[in-house]
Amino acid sequence: MEAKRSMLPGTAGRVFAVIAALVVIEFVGLIPGLLFPAGAAVNQPPFREGISAALTIAGALWFIRLLQTKLEKRAMAEVGLSGPARACLLAFLLGSAMGAIAVALVPLLQYAAGAIRFDPFLWEAAAAQGWVRPFWIFPVGGLFKFAAVGVVEELLFRGYLQTALQRCHGVKAAVVVSALVFALAHFVNPGYAPLAFLNTLIVAVLLSLMFLFHASLWPVIGFHFAWDWVQTHLLQVAINPSLGPRGFLVFKPEPGANSLLSGVPYGPEGTVFATVILLALLIGYYGATRRRLGVPGDPGDSRDLVRTPGQC
Repeated sequence: MEAKRSMLPGTAGRVFAVIAALVVIEFVGLIPGLLFPAGAAVNQPPFREGISAALTIAGALWFIRLLQTKLEKRAMAEVGLSGPARACLLAFLLGSAMGAIAVALVPLLQYAAGAIRFDPFLWEAAAAQGWVRPFWIFPVGGLFKFAAVGVVEELLFRGYLQTALQRCHGVKAAVVVSALVFALAHFVNPGYAPLAFLNTLIVAVLLSLMFLFHASLWPVIGFHFAWDWVQTHLLQVAINPSLGPRGFLVFKPEPGANSLLSGVPYGPEGTVFATVILLALLIGYYGATRRRLGVPGDPGDSRDLVRTPGQC
């Protein structure tokens, strides 16, 4: 019997599908702000973030089902979300713990190196300007926002794109291409300097190895979610003080500090400290994945990575 062929034309078609999905999902997340007046309760944090997160996650799941079952003609289980609820929750919590610890080390090392300083007065300065809202709305809104970011980006880049490419081209090509597309997609972020691009590329490869090692997307989503939330709402380095405080502990870059240490203009992800921490994690996961599955990149390991051109 002839294998079912994907309706997407190779790597370029899959990459285009992912970028198109991201654009549409981003627009879907803006719907609350477009439908309701600026002063409406549903258009204020954290309600706005909650509604937006629900819409974007629903949109991502719809796109993944379309891409995976209709265009790729593959089972949804391959994207890595299936499994017992308890096991999925524990995997998510494991990834969250790793992401939180890893990203918390970055501002702590920045502080130890004298590149940033603790600024307990930023809240007072913001209050004097008359725009600070109740503090709890920021971290709670961030829980919704970054949960959606983690789910959407990991579903598209790891769950769909990496899995689809490794069937056709093997693991090495799938990891490299999905990581490059992920890093390039972040060029829309303000202040995306070369070191920030490098670190985003490293974290993308790390997340791909995590997906391979755990054979589940849940720890990857957890890592991504915690990494974003902790650096924004637990240990915030206020690169742009005009945006106001959003974290429990707020730091400011020291004037004149080297940008490789302070992260200016991007943030902690644009520092050499993030590079070292992410590289250490990547090396650890590479070794663990190699021991568990064989040499990452060779088709035919325990995750059924045999190339099947008839399905590409």
